[in-house]
Formats: sequence, structure tokens, C-alpha cells
Amino acid sequence: MNLRGNYGIVVGGTAKRLGREYLSGSVYFDGVGGLSGANVNGGLGQQYVNTSVAGSYAVNSNNTISITMNLAGQSTPQTFVVAVSESGDEAAGIETDGTAIATIDMQNRFGPPLLRL
Repeated sequence: MNLRGNYGIVVGGTAKRLGREYLSGSVYFDGVGGLSGANVNGGLGQQYVNTSVAGSYAVNSNNTISITMNLAGQSTPQTFVVAVSESGDEAAGIETDGTAIATIDMQNRFGPPLLRL
């Protein structure tokens, strides 16, 4: 299975140095390993931004999906591993880059949620 389409995302947790981490918005997954989004909102601690995101994702051998998101103006990408629900319209996972203890929840917004490999 592979992600394809627009997903609403919510990231929440505790950053190791700056307090709370939160992020929400809509991210487009192109079905072939790329992702992009505009008007993604969130921040660390008391900092808040409205920004864009670009990145990549890959299906792992155990059918989880590794996601790398590069927020505009941020030097370190955020990485996550998610598992897609059996229905294919949502995914949930954890942040893996070591900067925060956070979760990510994703919900398909439009159209066919997954492109089967």
C-alpha cells in the first residue's frame, strides 16, 4: 500500500528542548514518494508559524511508511513512521527524528485514499 491524495495531518507531543510541539494542515501525497503542502500551521513552545512543507515517503518492507517532511525555513527535517488503517483512509504513527516525543495522525480528505502497489 502507498499513500495517495490529500491528508489532513495533526502532530502533537513534547519537544526535547522547547516544550510542546504541534503541527496541523493538509499534505498532498503524490502516490510515488513525494509530498507537499501549503498553509501548514504549528510550532515549538511559544513559537508559531504558517508555512509550507515538502518531502518524501517510502513504503517499508513491513508495510509501514517512512515520511520525511521539510518545513520551509527549518534546517532539520521531521521524520515519522506510520501504519495505514485497514480501510486505507487514515494513518497513525510516531516521530522518529529524536527531536520530540510526538505522534502523527493522518486522515484522507478527498478521493481514493490509497494506491495499491
